[in-house]
Amino acid sequence: MKYFAIIMLLFFFSCKDKNQSKKNEETKNKEVVRKDTNISGLTYHSAFDGLKGEGDYELYTGIYKQDRFNADKKAIFLDGVSDNGVIENNENINSKGQMTVSIWYKPDSYKGNGYNIIVSKPNTEDKPETNQFVISSIGNLYPSVPGTFKFFLTVNGKQHIVKTKPNTWVPGNWYLITATYDGSRMTLYVNGKVLAGRKAPGKIDTYDSNLFIGKTPYKEFYTSGSYDDLKIYNRALTKDEVMTLYENR
Repeated sequence: MKYFAIIMLLFFFSCKDKNQSKKNEETKNKEVVRKDTNISGLTYHSAFDGLKGEGDYELYTGIYKQDRFNADKKAIFLDGVSDNGVIENNENINSKGQMTVSIWYKPDSYKGNGYNIIVSKPNTEDKPETNQFVISSIGNLYPSVPGTFKFFLTVNGKQHIVKTKPNTWVPGNWYLITATYDGSRMTLYVNGKVLAGRKAPGKIDTYDSNLFIGKTPYKEFYTSGSYDDLKIYNRALTKDEVMTLYENR
């Protein structure tokens, strides 16, 4: 009877270990699955995974690394020296009435120039006072308002800007930056939460320009860090939809 009890005890712990290993494996698998959020209005998506197919408009120089799910070669790292991305101008990145631009970004530690481009759809000329839209950052080592995200949008010929408070970001963490415009108001979200906004009624100005990732257009300024899942929608996502983007990751 004594030996039988020992055998049963060993059997119990063996099953427990197997079940725990199975749960760990299931958890690991869940972490790397990109969930389909089924949010309508998506007109352009760049996954930064190095895969190109017919109809792609993209050219990137950088190193493909782990994404926020720890999946290999599913995000791109730009070195801040010369690496960047360019998406050729096309109708899918030129929403006029409403829009949403969303991108995952993991910044490095840098000083920057106070206007470090994450995503930029500029004027067709070198006129920084009017950009179709821009999401940018200020480095965590910059002397004033460090660790800030900004959203620029030109409406009826006038550029409007909203920005987060200082120290919104720290190096080495992934952030979902989402900029929306509903025809009357600009809103800037970070990790699903509203951090800045302002009224700007009118129509979005559009330009026949390419879209830049990690580079200041027409100048040799670059923004280091990892980039993933650029998404552009032809409407302003709601607060709940932006949170869904963040929570489903």
